[in-house]
Amino acid sequence: MPKILDLSKDKIMQAAAKILKDDGYAKLSVRKVAEKCGMATGTFYLYFESKDYLVAQIIATDWASTYAKMHDAAKTAVSFEKGFLTFFRLTEEFSDRYRHVFKEYSEFVGSHETLLSRHSVLRAQIAACTRELALNTGQEHIAIAADMTAESLLAVINQPDLNEKSLTDFIKILTK
Repeated sequence: MPKILDLSKDKIMQAAAKILKDDGYAKLSVRKVAEKCGMATGTFYLYFESKDYLVAQIIATDWASTYAKMHDAAKTAVSFEKGFLTFFRLTEEFSDRYRHVFKEYSEFVGSHETLLSRHSVLRAQIAACTRELALNTGQEHIAIAADMTAESLLAVINQPDLNEKSLTDFIKILTK
């Protein structure tokens, strides 16, 4: 009789997220996740179609939580500057959690086109929050340039020669 496992996708994702954080993308394997969850390797495929799909689900779930916090900030911020800096900090924290994963993925499997596509989606989501924030804080003119403003946030996160002060200075110019 087959062994009945008390598993859920969430438990598998939690185990894999820990391995991903501790060991990185290259050392994360279906076998390692299955062992950590006490299941056969083949059982893993009842829940996820591949390692890459599992990693994508972990990152997407985390981003959904970050994105929800950004929407909350867009609704409650007392100023565009404070709200947008909250977006920056949330996005930077998210990026820091997965920076090593993105780097390894791009080295081992990721194509430049895939990474660009995901960057575009991320920018569009941040831009949507930026529009909402701009309208809620009386900065309608910034809503028009939300895509460029969102790209600026991502540039600060991805460029070592830029920092939060650079972004703060940019925001001050926008909100004059």
